[in-house]
Amino acid sequence: MEDYSEIIAKNLINLRKAQGYTQQEFARILNYSDKTISKWELGYATPSVETLKQIADFYNVKIDYFLEPHDELPDSKAPIMRKNTRRILLTVLVDLFFMTTAAVIYAASYTTFEGTNYWPIFIWGLSAVFFATAIFCNKWWRYTILPYLFASLTIWTILVCVYLTLIWTNTKYNFWYLFFVGLPIQVAAIIIIKLSHATHSDF
Repeated sequence: MEDYSEIIAKNLINLRKAQGYTQQEFARILNYSDKTISKWELGYATPSVETLKQIADFYNVKIDYFLEPHDELPDSKAPIMRKNTRRILLTVLVDLFFMTTAAVIYAASYTTFEGTNYWPIFIWGLSAVFFATAIFCNKWWRYTILPYLFASLTIWTILVCVYLTLIWTNTKYNFWYLFFVGLPIQVAAIIIIKLSHATHSDF
């Protein structure tokens, strides 16, 4: 009879391949190295109970699934797709809320202060959209480039908003040098995101 490390290894391989992930992709999902994933799948090491629970939740199976040999794979792809669909819908709804709020504020301002154009409010709304999307992506799709992309868009749209607000209220000065601070802020954001992902050890 196979020992548990071999049974767990085979189940890990089968579930990963059934979902179409490479070892490198699944390693990014779990915030482990691909070497660690390889050790698990070769039976040289076994994930901790906490990690097995994380994997079981991801594949929508019970944790004891890994302890028994299986001839057929569970139909886990459909629940994962439904979960991702719900996440996308939630992100879109939150983004629509921010843009709708920006439109309402713009309409109210335009009606109250005739002759004054408050169109930069939409850029503030866009920066809020990027910020919310960056948070969701960092939580749900952290193994992709999306958290970095939307964090960068957030930073630069905020800088554009601040720049437009400053020249809008004070036309005597040119505040173009404000954009020089964007690069170090973006680098800091990338480092913070990477540190937030480094929650597990490779050992």
